[in-house]
Parts: sequence; structure tokens; C-alpha cells
Amino acid sequence: PPGPPPPPADAFLALLTPDHMAQLKTLGVPVIIPTAIPEGFSVAQISLAGSNDRDQGYSIWYQDPENRCFVVEYTAGGVGGTPETESRLPLQPPLFPTLDYGLNYGSFVDPDLRSQFPEPELMSDWLEYEGGFYRLAGAAYINDRQSPEPPCQDITPEEAVTLIESFTEATDEITGDG
Repeated sequence: PPGPPPPPADAFLALLTPDHMAQLKTLGVPVIIPTAIPEGFSVAQISLAGSNDRDQGYSIWYQDPENRCFVVEYTAGGVGGTPETESRLPLQPPLFPTLDYGLNYGSFVDPDLRSQFPEPELMSDWLEYEGGFYRLAGAAYINDRQSPEPPCQDITPEEAVTLIESFTEATDEITGDG
């Protein structure tokens, strides 16, 4: 007899299938995911990088039918400070309580950076957790790295804050054994 139908795509934690989660777990680092994803979004792409400590990383690109996009990233190191933008909102993510983190958005303040990257930015500071660094980045970053057609549009800064403040570590107890 045929088994039950598969669960709907939005039934998975952070919209990640067991196959996605298995891929991310191969890095052997904490997998940090958002749990308050706005309605209509799906996982557009997952990328894994490197197996040695310095190059190790992942990115999860989310997109909705209106082409609004954001990416959640992890890197093992090599992060610097986030360049100053026109606007900044404070972040209070429970998983990262020790520092004053913020969401940076708008054009870069530095004229050289502004001329190099004229599109408004949307990115959190790098959030440190168990020796690695995590962040959310928006459309300008995705459009620069991936060149999607049509180009991505940003989510609102308020949606980004909600997403970042919902970051949690995916554990076997939460995600099952997939």
C-alpha cells in the first residue's frame, strides 16, 4: 500500500527538508536557522563551502513569489566589522545575548563604499556563536553574489529583525533524525 503523502513544503522547520538539514549537518557546526519566516517564502538555494576550518561556511537563500529575498549565512572566521549604513536597528536575539548587535540598512555612509555598492544594504552584524559567525543579509548581497533574474528585493527591516531574533540552533531534538 502507498504510504502517506509527503508533508507540505512549509511544514519543515525553517522550510528545510530532511535532505537540506542532512547537507548542513555535514559541516559539523551548529546550524542556526530562523523560525519566524514570513508567509510565502521558500528555500531557493543552499550552498556549502569548504571543509577546512577557515573556508567552512553555509548559506540558505530564501525567496517569496514577489522576489523578496534574504540569506542566512555561517562562516568559521575571517569576518570584520560591518561598515556603517544610514540606518541601524538594535537586535536582541536570545541565542546571542552577550553583545550589542544591530541590523544595518540603507546606503553605506562611507563615500567610497557607497560608490562601489550603490544599492541599499540590509545586513545584520556577524553574530558570534560557539566559535563561528552567523548573519542575515538582504537583496543587494544576493544580487551581487548570485545575479538572479529578476533581481531580488529586500524584506523590510522590521521583518529582518523578527527573523534574526528568531534564530535558533537546529538540534536533533528539534529536527528529528533527518
